[in-house]
Amino acid sequence: MKIIVFIAFLFHLNSLFAQDPHFTQHFSVGIYNNPAFTGSAGKARLTAAYRNQWPNMPANYQTSYLSFDISREKLPIDIGFFALNDRAGGGTLKTFQAGISLGRSIKLFNNVSLRLGVSGALLTRVLHPSKLTFGDQIDSRFGFVFPISTSLSSKRTNFLNLNAGLILHSNRFLAGYSISNLNEPNQSIFFSNSTLFMRHTLQGAYRINMNNKENLSGFYLSAMYSKQRNFSGFLPGIIYRYKSIRAGLAYRNEDAYIINAAYSGKKLSIGYSYDYTISKLTIQTGGSHEITLNFTFGKLNETRPGIGFISSLF
Repeated sequence: MKIIVFIAFLFHLNSLFAQDPHFTQHFSVGIYNNPAFTGSAGKARLTAAYRNQWPNMPANYQTSYLSFDISREKLPIDIGFFALNDRAGGGTLKTFQAGISLGRSIKLFNNVSLRLGVSGALLTRVLHPSKLTFGDQIDSRFGFVFPISTSLSSKRTNFLNLNAGLILHSNRFLAGYSISNLNEPNQSIFFSNSTLFMRHTLQGAYRINMNNKENLSGFYLSAMYSKQRNFSGFLPGIIYRYKSIRAGLAYRNEDAYIINAAYSGKKLSIGYSYDYTISKLTIQTGGSHEITLNFTFGKLNETRPGIGFISSLF
């Protein structure tokens, strides 16, 4: 009976339309959302991020991200490497991906430039049946206290994922578009097809009243819209930066109000954001915590235009 129930669960799992992990501070993990951000700092950049979604739930989501990208005069293109680890259901389902991204900036006119980028990653999904619970593990008074009596081994699948994007930018604005999961890979672990559908993402930002391009203090407007199959999300926000300190507010449609704060030094930038859940899940989930870190170093590539105010965006 346990095997029958487990197989039924697997059929249900693979019938779901999977969605990609998301970050509130989407500009801080730029390569993940749009490979055209590769090399946009104009020098070497190391990025790390951690998101803990609904921490009060026993089977919440935890996502970790790490990337490195560099722009050098001697290289014809900018290059980056990235990795992401996602734990769903308290580790019942784990997804790991690692890949490479390539970007190139083309100066169009005056201060306006176009960035193009592509990336590819190898993904591994692992299901751990030992973390599932069954009816005969329940005690009428104490709940799930008995060990599982059937041994079920872990199952995994591997597949390749492709992405592409572009960014139009100057020292006052940026507008980007990207397509993730271009090849719409099958990520099914077992019997049926489970397509990872294309994700379309639009990103925009604008600097307000910036007369001196070297002075990054002031207001920034930002927005991101993403659509994947029947799921869509809109995330507008406003940020104020004063010297090295920045703070902002944002709103994810029908999901959460967001507050964020950060420190931006010459090389190091550290950001924190909190999603206050307003959907039917309620704040009892614990909301979502997110921490990002960006570290830039090395010589600035002055032959290809970067996005100078990228450190001011979450």
